[in-house]
Amino acid sequence: MFYWSEKGLKKKKPKAVYTKNLTPLYWTRALVTSLRFNHEISCHDARQQAAEGWLNLSQAARLVGVATRTLRLAIERGYIAAERPIDCGPWVLNKQALQIEDVARFLERVRLGKSHPTVLPSAQATLDLSTT
Repeated sequence: MFYWSEKGLKKKKPKAVYTKNLTPLYWTRALVTSLRFNHEISCHDARQQAAEGWLNLSQAARLVGVATRTLRLAIERGYIAAERPIDCGPWVLNKQALQIEDVARFLERVRLGKSHPTVLPSAQATLDLSTT
């Protein structure tokens, strides 16, 4: 991706937010503090997160013993309940959602290799080879 600067077209720099005129606005400590104060957002508290059982996708995948991609696909297909507080943001799961009996059975099938294919057969493209 690219952004427009006074010197012309540049490669996109990481962790930037863009203003209306496409000027990059980087997440500085002062900006984050200001946004938290103005919108009454509390700071992250690892103890509270652990007490309430919230996990990110990587932590949840490690906990249940499957790949993050497998877990993400299961979430997107509706097998596992998860939240995405911000569009295109990270998935957030609760440990309680992973302990439901249906989810436990699904994860066991995945570990045993008896899950559904990644792409359903009806959605797979056919390969037509020319006979000439």
